[in-house]
Amino acid sequence: MVFFKGSKLSFRNLIFLTKQPPVAKEKNMIGELWEKQSKGKGLFLIVEKSKNGINTEKQIKTKIENNF
Repeated sequence: MVFFKGSKLSFRNLIFLTKQPPVAKEKNMIGELWEKQSKGKGLFLIVEKSKNGINTEKQIKTKIENNF
């Protein structure tokens, strides 16, 4: 599952849960739980258009490569 964040709900805010909008925090928690409960059958990732200079496609590829 890939969840795309708009710039106003930036992934960078997920690092500091106190700064994270409540809805984004809940979506992240649910996604992480979903990934854990899938027992390796599913991955969850929140992507941005650009995160630390890394585009969306590379963020997704990295998540997949790091889990298989």
